[in-house]
Amino acid sequence: EPGAGYQLRLASPSVFDMLEERVNTRFRELEASLNDTSQHVSSVDTELIQVYNKNGDRNMGTVEFKRAQLLPFQETAISGIIWSIVEMGGFPDGHDSRIIRRSEDVYAMDSRLTVCLDNGDSVSMNTHSVMKRFLTATGTVLLLESNSDWTADLEDSGSWVQTTDEGGCFVIRSYGINGSRDPSDISQLHSELTLRPSDPSENARRTVNDVVIPSFREIVESRHQFVENALFDCLRTTRVA
Repeated sequence: EPGAGYQLRLASPSVFDMLEERVNTRFRELEASLNDTSQHVSSVDTELIQVYNKNGDRNMGTVEFKRAQLLPFQETAISGIIWSIVEMGGFPDGHDSRIIRRSEDVYAMDSRLTVCLDNGDSVSMNTHSVMKRFLTATGTVLLLESNSDWTADLEDSGSWVQTTDEGGCFVIRSYGINGSRDPSDISQLHSELTLRPSDPSENARRTVNDVVIPSFREIVESRHQFVENALFDCLRTTRVA
């Protein structure tokens, strides 16, 4: 099996310190907009994937995944489910993982998983990440920063390694009915995930476009679906009780 020889890699505390500092910096950048209670929450579910292949305000090869969706659950239920997944060591798609609680609102994790490609090849992803929880005037914010090494033995192009940095922002806020700001049983989950390749060369971008982006998109979609399933399972259990 391609990638079977790769084992879980454990990060040093200094790596997690660096990732947590990136999280804190990101929160300071977002804090003003996150505390703006006048922001409009759209009632339309949206999804956007954007790839930056030119120099500008984003590094070349940067990929952004954005999704906003309304869910029939209270804000506390959604944030609680997501945080419980973090506390349990991540999503079930990980082949192996190690989780470290750094504080009440901060977790660090080493994880390794394998993604199967449509052509039968597979890609292994070793990730070191930090997730931190913030409470703001408009809702719960979960910020993620991570580093990943992608390794593969592809039939067409042989063995390769690609390194990426990832950033994630998850905002859960109540969706007020008729303009109300009171807590409701409907909430919006707004997520943004950014993937930044360390090598901006043309060959590396081709690998990112052909292998990393499809793999990362599959991971994102499967984890969104897992969260939704966990929420609806919780709802059914509550109704039965």
